[in-house]
Amino acid sequence: MKTVAYFIDKYLQLSETFIYNEIINIESFHSIVITKKIINRDVFPFEPIFVYNKRDIDKVLHENNVGLIHAHFGWSGVSAIPTAVKYSLPLIVTFYGIDASRMMHYFFYRRNIKRLFRTSQLILTMSRDMRQDLIKKGCIKEKLKVHYVGINSTQFKIKKQGSGDILRILMCGRFVEKKGFEYGVRAFKQMKNKSAGLVIIGDGKLRPYIEQLINSLGISSNVSIMGFLKHEDVREMMSKSDIFLAPHIIAKNGDKEGMPTTIKEAMAAGLPVISTYHAGIPEIVKHGKSGFLVNECDIEGLTNSLNKLAEDQNLREEMGINGRKIIEERFSLKREIREIEEVYEKYIK
Repeated sequence: MKTVAYFIDKYLQLSETFIYNEIINIESFHSIVITKKIINRDVFPFEPIFVYNKRDIDKVLHENNVGLIHAHFGWSGVSAIPTAVKYSLPLIVTFYGIDASRMMHYFFYRRNIKRLFRTSQLILTMSRDMRQDLIKKGCIKEKLKVHYVGINSTQFKIKKQGSGDILRILMCGRFVEKKGFEYGVRAFKQMKNKSAGLVIIGDGKLRPYIEQLINSLGISSNVSIMGFLKHEDVREMMSKSDIFLAPHIIAKNGDKEGMPTTIKEAMAAGLPVISTYHAGIPEIVKHGKSGFLVNECDIEGLTNSLNKLAEDQNLREEMGINGRKIIEERFSLKREIREIEEVYEKYIK
């Protein structure tokens, strides 16, 4: 069986379940991971993993019959260039968001990425929006392919609307500017339904600021911050929620999303989604069908959308059903794996 070597700078950040799901579900190829540093292996168990070492890489590639390198994130692709060139291995790179936006502001990174564009056989992007961004950065169209991250919808229990005592709104992600949590909190404050609850899953450098904002708005009794949770616990929280709120924005430093996996997971759980016209989000959330989209930083628009869904249980159920259907038809994990295996078959040495 031919082998694909996954180059990942750090294996794996807690938020990178989407990478793990791809690696462990590949069936037509043998998979190995080559990384600079191993973290969270208890959360993401996998074998074999090799810590990159110039002296040993020849042995690792030869003994594992590696025929292709697939790097996750642009910077991992840059790290993989010397190995791909030296051993004449095809190189495929998946970009996810920050590597195609904020990092492009740094001259050294941008110069290396242009070299990556020339060296790689294929660049995969999370969305059509990101594909256009990389074209503007100098990648030729022929090397770019949109490849959506898939979701295993069978893992998600569908929320039965109206089954809880209070309306529960969920936000989920790292506490960084592009997640737009500040705007979600301010919109929640202005809701007509003053008994509703807001749950925020995640952690990060902006958590103290968000906690201070919640206290200053006088809504701390209605808001719970859960910190980072295991993926199965996130799924459980989604099954207990009524609305998923994802008020993403482009950060001041240029950081933007690709297509947030949490939105797909919320839709798989049958939740209506309130989000923004940001990055690839309009490619999955259909305004008025599976949720509502508003402009970035539009607190009034977010509040109006929350009020509409809070007041109409039937609308929540209808949008939730539509969202689940979109995931099953266009964004399933099975479809993602089939597509990526076809790519490997085309390019593997």
